[in-house]
Amino acid sequence: MRCVSSNLSNRIPEEIQLMMWYMVDMMDEDKDWLQTFNLTVKNGVQHIKHHQEEPEFREECVLLTNNPVEEKVYIILEPGLSTMILAEDY
Repeated sequence: MRCVSSNLSNRIPEEIQLMMWYMVDMMDEDKDWLQTFNLTVKNGVQHIKHHQEEPEFREECVLLTNNPVEEKVYIILEPGLSTMILAEDY
C-alpha cells in the first residue's frame, strides 16, 4: 500500500510524485527504510536528486513539467506500507 500525506499532495504535482515512486521501484540496490528526494528548479526544469544512506545510493533525473517545485521529500518504506511526506512534516 502507498500513502501520500495531504500536505505533500497539495504542494507536489502528481507527475512528480509518480516519478519519485518510479525511481524507488527501479532501484537495483537494497532499499533503505528512508528514501530522500531533493526537488530543485533550474532554468524552469524540475531536477530530482534521490539518495539513501545504507547501502549508499544516489541518482538524479530531470523531469519536464509545467509546475516545477523546490521541496525535500521522504519516502518511508515499511513492510506493506510506503509513505511519501514532505521533510518538514517528518
